[in-house]
Amino acid sequence: RLAMSYGLVPIVNDNNFLPSIVGNSRLVANELKPEAYCKIITDVIESGDYEYLSREMYERVQHNFTQKVIEKKLKNLNTKLA
Repeated sequence: RLAMSYGLVPIVNDNNFLPSIVGNSRLVANELKPEAYCKIITDVIESGDYEYLSREMYERVQHNFTQKVIEKKLKNLNTKLA
């Protein structure tokens, strides 16, 4: 999340919750092999989409994971549970 807040494009694996944070299946390696990660990195570079994905990651953090957004979500959840 921190890297994304600076516009870095993460490449994650599908063995945990990280795909839901990244929110873009194109950036998810389905195997824990270097080749899977290299394929994604190569695709992003060759397609010229790095700047677009960088902005997408930055905006995703701003809309979903800032302290203010999380506090609001928790307050709404607390209200629903009360």
